[in-house]
Amino acid sequence: MDLNILVNEAPQINLTVTAVDLKDFASQLIEQTKEDLEQSITSGRNETYLTTEQTMKMLNVCSTTLWRWKKRKYLRPVRVGGNERYRLSDINKILEVNHE
Repeated sequence: MDLNILVNEAPQINLTVTAVDLKDFASQLIEQTKEDLEQSITSGRNETYLTTEQTMKMLNVCSTTLWRWKKRKYLRPVRVGGNERYRLSDINKILEVNHE
């Protein structure tokens, strides 16, 4: 029995499950979480981080606009070595939306 399918297709269903089914379900959840974390870590290693100045130039905006976007959580910087940096992937998403 695949509990993931049941949970997704019929979330309101009441079930009686065996201990083996429950253990298999927990193992599937753990494995999926491990894969998600590994992918997240791997993608973070490949990320490029830009300074505020580089970001302003790339987006053709001023520091006030970046500050406002940060407050609105539109483009959020991350801390790298105590400095604010912007993910190139986040910047590219903004550029893609503006070019559509």
